[in-house]
Amino acid sequence: MGRLNNLTPSSEIGDYTSYQAQLSQSGSQRMTYQIMMALQDLAEVKDYRYKFY
Repeated sequence: MGRLNNLTPSSEIGDYTSYQAQLSQSGSQRMTYQIMMALQDLAEVKDYRYKFY
């Protein structure tokens, strides 16, 4: 069992623009990937790269 000895609160964030940009970029990349996977599923694309490597 663990025990907490000390708790140090984090400092306040004054500007959230960098955090917002990071979330926006990761969401965009994830959406692009999900769209590509959906298109591959709809087109019934078969991936045979494992046979060559």
